[in-house]
Amino acid sequence: MELGKGIKAERVVKLLSGVALLEGEQVQALVKLLNFRPMVDLLVVTNARVVAVSVSEGKVKYAAPLPAITHVAYDPKRSRVAVLTSDGAEITFKTQDKGDVDLVRVAFEHVRSAPVPEEVLGAALDAGLVNPVQGARDKAAAKEADAAARVAQDAADAERYGRRVESGTFGMKMVYIYSNGYVKVAGLFASERNAPYQRLLGIESSADVTKKSALGRGLGAVATGGLNTLYSNKRGDVYLTIVTDATTYALHMDPPTSSAIRAANLLAAAGHAVLANPMPGPSASTPAAQDAPSDGYPWGAPAPGGVDPWGTPQGQWPVPVSDAPGEGATPAARLRELAELAEEGLISQEEHAQLRRKILDEM
Repeated sequence: MELGKGIKAERVVKLLSGVALLEGEQVQALVKLLNFRPMVDLLVVTNARVVAVSVSEGKVKYAAPLPAITHVAYDPKRSRVAVLTSDGAEITFKTQDKGDVDLVRVAFEHVRSAPVPEEVLGAALDAGLVNPVQGARDKAAAKEADAAARVAQDAADAERYGRRVESGTFGMKMVYIYSNGYVKVAGLFASERNAPYQRLLGIESSADVTKKSALGRGLGAVATGGLNTLYSNKRGDVYLTIVTDATTYALHMDPPTSSAIRAANLLAAAGHAVLANPMPGPSASTPAAQDAPSDGYPWGAPAPGGVDPWGTPQGQWPVPVSDAPGEGATPAARLRELAELAEEGLISQEEHAQLRRKILDEM
């Protein structure tokens, strides 16, 4: 048995305690390693295998039967020994001492040329190939397969539920609205992907906002040392109600803020838009269309000449009541309503200017 630099004969038994030697297996060389991938510190060459061990863990991290080794490369200048196995995986070991590379080479050439009992080689093959490189490759392949499956699922979801047209945070929830008339409502820290799709039946936003009195603000400033002036001078509530085929969400925010009012209005406007103008869904030949019920309005058409559960004649979609400025009204009425919203502080001056310009451009 050849021992590499720094290995004492009296410590061999302890060093090999993590290696379950096979019957008839003989150790030819022991060499210290400086490896991080895998984390091993001892290379063992036997008459049947090449084994790498983590002495501190007492565990074999790599094992290759001699018949599975197709090539071994040696680089004494860089203290490296590279082993290529029949599964196409290559792993490199870095020896603690440059001279140990030649020691490994001599030991490996010796076991390759010397006859080894078939029962020993058979036991080594039965023990199998322990290869972290192949394990990493398997994990990478599984990760790629998962990514491909996610891409395919996203494409199927986009065809059935439509693209995401709006999203926002309101009432400690994330709301996502899709062009084919679907919605997702998830927790703030939940993944959009994991939230279920629900058919959107209705959505409304409302706000009850008043300004705090100057007297109350002044008294509050005296009582709190001016800290109350750091908060909004408005009081009231902002609501967003979402009705789906599964449940009804009554979301609420208090105190009202301009960002909360803006988020509620944007989500409601997007919801009204997709309900009034649903995008075409999957064709009748697709599984998504075949799975969809035909007797549930609005995702299925009523019976010929029939009336849907909301009392709407066949072929007509109900026009939802909108919080958007004057939706469906004349341009003049829309401008008046827009001015009222700005005056009440429900939208900012910048939003007022943008919406006013949009209405004028449509005239």
